[in-house]
Amino acid sequence: MKKTFSQQSILFLITGVLFLIGLFVYMVYNIKSTIEDAESLFSQINTLESQGGGVYSGKSLLRSSASTLEAINTSIAHASDGIVFEKIEGFAKQTGVSLVVQSVTIEPVEGKKLQVMKLRLAFNGTWKNVIAFAYGIEHFPFILRADGLSLIATSASDKKIGEWNGLVDVVLPVSE
Repeated sequence: MKKTFSQQSILFLITGVLFLIGLFVYMVYNIKSTIEDAESLFSQINTLESQGGGVYSGKSLLRSSASTLEAINTSIAHASDGIVFEKIEGFAKQTGVSLVVQSVTIEPVEGKKLQVMKLRLAFNGTWKNVIAFAYGIEHFPFILRADGLSLIATSASDKKIGEWNGLVDVVLPVSE
């Protein structure tokens, strides 16, 4: 018994072979373009390194680290100077609230060279001014945390127009 391939089988086989050849050509072209892109990137990196502007230059990394450390250092208050109080009092005047520093405590942080200064600030003003002051304290140029903000209306009339009292505990790290 001899089996012969029908014309449909031969057509199906030829279509399958052509599909596989097309797929192979597509994959080779795709891989070739990816390799060319990678070679181009390596060439650019080598050019930058030979010009002294390497991708991760040690000098620029050190400059970046130094500026970051300087920014952190300037945002930590110093216990010996009163700049924190001056800034807070100036901001209170700027926002139109009256301010009273009710208490100040400085506590050491275990195992660190930093201390923590805790301030209790009482303030009074209109709704708009009190909210501006509270928002500004939370976004102050020193590293700090505002805890326990409370606001109380002191006049019985329209609460957004009347006077408000506020109390906030501020905790900030200070260097010795």
